[in-house]
Amino acid sequence: MPRIYAAARADCPGQFVTDSACCRRIIANALKDLRLGSGLLDGEIVYCARKHPPSLPGDGVRSIRDLLAAHNTDLRARGLSPIAVTMTDHLLDAVLPSGTHWEIPGRTNFSAGGRMELESPRAEATAVAREAARALGLHVAAVDIFTEIGGDRNDLRVIEVNSNPSIRFLEELDRGDLIQKIWHHTFSALALLNV
Repeated sequence: MPRIYAAARADCPGQFVTDSACCRRIIANALKDLRLGSGLLDGEIVYCARKHPPSLPGDGVRSIRDLLAAHNTDLRARGLSPIAVTMTDHLLDAVLPSGTHWEIPGRTNFSAGGRMELESPRAEATAVAREAARALGLHVAAVDIFTEIGGDRNDLRVIEVNSNPSIRFLEELDRGDLIQKIWHHTFSALALLNV
């Protein structure tokens, strides 16, 4: 199933931009802004998580360029696309002290080394996530949203809607209760309980 990219404003519920060039511009402008992920079941927020970019651990020996190359080699070995970073050479050649971390700008995908932490849902983000799932007719959904774009708390953009919440993230947090809730809902909807 192809992914549908759309942008939405919190102050304009139900209005989505599906032009891919426009969405790429919104995403490019929002990369430094906060990113939120929400898991929904029939409009009910099951969890809300703040997403953080992957980071490179410094070892006091290798440059950021070398650490990023090793990270990208690992991504490619797992069938994932590498992370491209546009920086001046002198910054990429800096050696990270041991025990420090450098956040890789750009995508925050869990599979690319990003991390997530549960957080209380904001009403504005919840409304946008519900509207995005409803617009696509999804009963179970994971909605990724850029929040606080340019520092504006009310400026939100839906960047991706998936038909499944992040079970792996919930496993990492040992939240079997939420996983069970999602699977119970799914099996009930498919009339597969007690089969």
